Amino acid sequence: MRPWTGSWRWIMLILFAWGSLLFYIGGHLVRDNDNPDHSSRELSKILAKLERLKQQNEDLRRMAESLRIPEGPAEPGAAAGRIRALEEQLLKAKEQIEMYKQQSSSAVTGMGKDHEILRRAIENGAQEFWYFVQNEVKKLKNLDRNELQRHVDEILVDMGHQQRSVMTDLYYLSQADGAGDWREKEAKDLTNLVQRRITYLQNPKDCSKAKKLVCNINKGCGYGCQLHHVVYCFMIAFGTQRTLILESQSWRYATGGWETVFKPVSETCTDRTGSSTGHWSGEAHDKDVQVVELPIVDSLHPRPPYLPLGVPEDLADRLIRLHGDPAVWWVSQFVKYLIRPQPWLEKEIEEATKKLGFKHPVIGVHVRRTDKVGTEAAFHPIEEYMVHVEEHFQLLARRMRVDKKRVYLATDDPALLQEAKSKYPQYEFISDNSISWSAGLHNRYTENSLRGVILDIHFLSQADFLVCTFSSQACPPVCGIMSIVRLESYAYSLMLDNNRTNLIVGGNIHTVCNPIVKSLRLPVNCPETHSSPPVTGMGKDHEILRRAIENGAQEFWYFVQNEVKKLKNLDRNELQRHVDEILVDMGHQQRSVMTDLYYLSQADGAGDWREKEAKDLTNLVQRRITYLQNPKDCSKAKKLVCNINKGCGYGCQLHHVVYCFMIAFGTQRTLILESQSWRYATGGWETVFKPVSETCTDRTGSSTGHWSGEAHDKDVQVVELPIVDSLHPRPPYLPLGVPEDLADRLIRLHGDPAVWWVSQFVKYLIRPQPWLEKEIEEATKKLGFKHPVIGVHVRRTDKVGTEAAFHPIEEYMVHVEEHFQLLARRMRVDKKRVYLATDDPALLQEAKSKYPQYEFISDNSISWSAGLHNRYTENSLRGVILDIHFLSQADFLVCTFSSQVCRVAYEIMQTHHPDASTYFHSLDDIYYFGGQNAHNQVAVYPHHPRNAEDIPMEPGDIIGVAGNHWDGFSKGINRKLGRTGLYPSYKVKEKIELVKYPTYPEAEK
Repeated sequence: MRPWTGSWRWIMLILFAWGSLLFYIGGHLVRDNDNPDHSSRELSKILAKLERLKQQNEDLRRMAESLRIPEGPAEPGAAAGRIRALEEQLLKAKEQIEMYKQQSSSAVTGMGKDHEILRRAIENGAQEFWYFVQNEVKKLKNLDRNELQRHVDEILVDMGHQQRSVMTDLYYLSQADGAGDWREKEAKDLTNLVQRRITYLQNPKDCSKAKKLVCNINKGCGYGCQLHHVVYCFMIAFGTQRTLILESQSWRYATGGWETVFKPVSETCTDRTGSSTGHWSGEAHDKDVQVVELPIVDSLHPRPPYLPLGVPEDLADRLIRLHGDPAVWWVSQFVKYLIRPQPWLEKEIEEATKKLGFKHPVIGVHVRRTDKVGTEAAFHPIEEYMVHVEEHFQLLARRMRVDKKRVYLATDDPALLQEAKSKYPQYEFISDNSISWSAGLHNRYTENSLRGVILDIHFLSQADFLVCTFSSQACPPVCGIMSIVRLESYAYSLMLDNNRTNLIVGGNIHTVCNPIVKSLRLPVNCPETHSSPPVTGMGKDHEILRRAIENGAQEFWYFVQNEVKKLKNLDRNELQRHVDEILVDMGHQQRSVMTDLYYLSQADGAGDWREKEAKDLTNLVQRRITYLQNPKDCSKAKKLVCNINKGCGYGCQLHHVVYCFMIAFGTQRTLILESQSWRYATGGWETVFKPVSETCTDRTGSSTGHWSGEAHDKDVQVVELPIVDSLHPRPPYLPLGVPEDLADRLIRLHGDPAVWWVSQFVKYLIRPQPWLEKEIEEATKKLGFKHPVIGVHVRRTDKVGTEAAFHPIEEYMVHVEEHFQLLARRMRVDKKRVYLATDDPALLQEAKSKYPQYEFISDNSISWSAGLHNRYTENSLRGVILDIHFLSQADFLVCTFSSQVCRVAYEIMQTHHPDASTYFHSLDDIYYFGGQNAHNQVAVYPHHPRNAEDIPMEPGDIIGVAGNHWDGFSKGINRKLGRTGLYPSYKVKEKIELVKYPTYPEAEK
């Protein structure tokens, strides 16, 4: 029997594994399309899945080709190699199945509640920051020189607070819902995996037969540079599957060699001899040479792919998901292995820690002052470093207790410690001046100097944040070691000169993306060397986007600080021009952050989860409403009677019915809607919309009474409800409360749960009769309504001058243009369409003439019918229904929330999207519901008034909201102090009011 016959078991296992994967993907593809959505977004998802399926099919075909059984007898060695290859492919197939299952699972479960709250807090914080910056920078145009200086300083302070608020939210987002615990575990697992691989390579069973790469430590430079030289050798050894032989005899720092300070790089193979020896000529050329000598990186030719900034192909997905700079993490693994201390050094570090009193929180500062200044690096005074130290301590103080502001100061300038202490007495400087003396050029290459630089690097790497110059070789290793100590070391350092990715001189070119190179493929009998997929945590796309937002927020802050400071020295004409330029540039950056936030909300199946969760919650609530509204025996049902004819317009009357409906739902009464002789349609509500009940429209009952409160009316069968203005006592079921049993799911899903809850009653009420449905379809075709489109509602008649101010079309169009620029970052905008709804028939022509680059969609006959003299007619009703329908279908809404029509459109918009809470800009009010219970917020940061208009706040204070000025400030009353005034909008969060609504379990039977 041929030796290959026994391998059929492996062949079948692999085919079964890949087949299972294809079946799993295909199954999801079929299920995802049970209810096809005709939108382009859904189509693109399906096409992406098909493309992945095609790729998997191609992989399977290639695998089948590679598994073709050879004719004739096979060599036993070749057969064994083939089986090992099959085992590797089987492992890979299993990993792919697990990873796909995990991705599918995340699409079902979605992100956790804490995550979603924080994501929206960041979105809101970024938006509020933008409002504030725009408003404050515009003020600068009209200030004189002295006022300008003062105002710029105040702006920078205020913007710093807001930027730190956003960065703090981002930090908590990174920890939310177990993500922090997952990162800790994943970092540990990946580190252990890589260290096992390195240890395996460095400890061959037979040193005499092992392939070796020889590296001499004595490159003519300092310790940091020499360490990087050894790391470079080690990475090439790892990539070419050679054991590193480190020659360190007569090391200029320690004559006894590397092993007298750190543990040896191998326990089994330190002999450089072999059957053949040669100098590096390239991986392919040297394949038959047992011992290869490596030159310094400056002389390396040809250059292999294993140099930084490459990362291993087989670990890339996990590394990109885990770490903000995978190349740094990868380098750090070789540094970690190399600098394992000998016992005496370990003891030395412990003693120094106690002696110096090194503890957290602490920020590391490294100041290089001797040989590099004036050649490779510029001189930086201590003040430059301390600006960033103070900035980070203010950030740290938002998430931990800072008992003392400690700074570990590492420097080669012995005079600097005293200078720092005298200039910054509020800081505690931790430093050993004897290390500074030993770091001088005349003392540098000694064992004492080596001890000092090792201690400095150790303590800098242990700090909570690092401020340094990356032109110094001592600073990059610190960042590398930080990657071992802290998961996201890329965000824990700030350099005053070079980019942090300048890790090793002579590394491959740094591009925006890390190159992915193939890593060492070890035999499968090497214990635990395969890379298993992570168990849980956030997905790779999510982590990439979270870090992009963090970076974007930080870059925005750098830009704002720099540009605003420039304003201090400009004359009036220059100032005007520069302010305009700043606003344009800041707008680009703000849109970049908001776009990243949008993609974060969709990453790793979160968008699919929101779609499903919104649908599930909607179906649940609609079933409950339907159950309540259709009792089996109307004669015995408890009823709440509501008369539609409140003396106001359509939007107001619809909200009146919604208010009745919510109280009916809360008190477990069937709503009876009296709409005979409705001023909009004399035939009543049912001639336009579907009836609110199929089984119970009769208001009669054994007892009737006017509303006297839920408890008082418990034995009254039929209760008549007054308009909300006359309601007494007030039940808890009024907006802005949300059902207690759905609160967790709603808070997780939606940015404004109260609006979502109101929208469910609107959704049920406005189900159109067939004639109206047909009317809407015909109007859609006639007007050419399609996406992308922004809805604009301009109220000009009865409210202007009484409840609302006049707003010219220009005010609306600023926000229309702003949002089109944002939309253009995530979709193709073929035309900038605007659906214009207004009661001013002249406005359409004005808009077209002023904004010819836009396509305005509008029906002027609706504008005429919306006038006061035509308002209460069936034609007017048709017009307002169409306007509200198209406004609610828009991608974004610009209007005045003082208008009931606009608020209704916004409410209905919530039923078209999982979370459309931010899809609007109101020129006046925030969202409210007439007659609502108190709208409260909770202070999360303190506020100390700068002027008589501001109110003070402390964390935990309840603030009654009056409105948002859309300039970074809101108006309200501090209920504890009884003071009314302004406060920064970002310093508060919404207080969600939970209400014990009935849960109607019978609706699920």
